[in-house]
Amino acid sequence: MCTNPEYRLKKEEEKRRLEAEEARKKELLMRKGKDAEIINIEFLAGNGQTVSSVKTSEAFMIKVHFNFKIKIENPIFGLAIHHKDGAHICGPNTQDCRYPIRELEGRAAIVLNISSLNLVPGDYVVSFVIWDSTHTYAYDWEEKSFSFTVENPGWYKHRGYVPLDYRWEIIK
Repeated sequence: MCTNPEYRLKKEEEKRRLEAEEARKKELLMRKGKDAEIINIEFLAGNGQTVSSVKTSEAFMIKVHFNFKIKIENPIFGLAIHHKDGAHICGPNTQDCRYPIRELEGRAAIVLNISSLNLVPGDYVVSFVIWDSTHTYAYDWEEKSFSFTVENPGWYKHRGYVPLDYRWEIIK
């Protein structure tokens, strides 16, 4: 057993962080879907066709259908893409990209347009959340509930998560 005080403090801190995270999840679960709900998420190819897979570097859209049961002012929509191994790849939201939404009520959809899906071949999962304007109250969220596959376009032979747009150059 380790008696190092720093180690013990780190373990206690980690335990408190995990307990706080669990408490937050329980609180969110109690509110889930009462004022707004995520109905469905669709993955679309660049031509608008529904797909379950797309090739590396192709155009890709994620369309989220939702219903606001009350008028909600300044909602923030957030999305996260994770690799199947759990690695968080990206997390765009409407606030960070300065796409203000004044108010919404009723059924609608929002689309994230990706001009070139720079992900390596593999399986991915998507989370989606609808936040209040302060980014502290989640009206609804779907945690890693939807999945898609990125296929090899035939030319891709590298590893990692993100194919870079690069070229080699020798300088003499």
